[in-house]
Amino acid sequence: MMLPIHCDVKGQLKGVKFSHLHVTINALEQMAVLKYNVKSRYLHSTPMSYLADVASTFGITMAGGTHVFISDFDAVNMLKAISQYEVTHTFLNPKMIRSLFNVTTNTWKEIFVDGDCVSLRTIRHGDTPMPRDLLEIATDRFARCEFQTHLAWLVVLVQYTKCNV
Repeated sequence: MMLPIHCDVKGQLKGVKFSHLHVTINALEQMAVLKYNVKSRYLHSTPMSYLADVASTFGITMAGGTHVFISDFDAVNMLKAISQYEVTHTFLNPKMIRSLFNVTTNTWKEIFVDGDCVSLRTIRHGDTPMPRDLLEIATDRFARCEFQTHLAWLVVLVQYTKCNV
């Protein structure tokens, strides 16, 4: 199995070869860390091609949870999907997270009853570290939500190392 991870500085697509065992172990890690279960609802949003999203794809499926998809990233549509489908987990990069907070307060209140997003439990963020100012805004707006930094290349290295010890 070959999974594309990202482009290098020259724009060349990089890929890593994984066995089914590697994918399964990564999915099991997602299930354990994120506490996926039959009530979990994972929102997939493009552009996401990271191993983290792939691991959650398998992890949510293995836990019997629900997949929610939006065709492309738009902050308002994403917030509407979180509200409508009571999404519990998602994976975003910091730029996507920042755009969620560029939505006007009135729009936010129209989407979420009492202006509160109660279903979302975990946002994994990757691609780049989350800037401190953004993390402060995000933890205030999503007060019940846990934020986890997840750099796919690091997980690949750790999982690969664990599998070959």
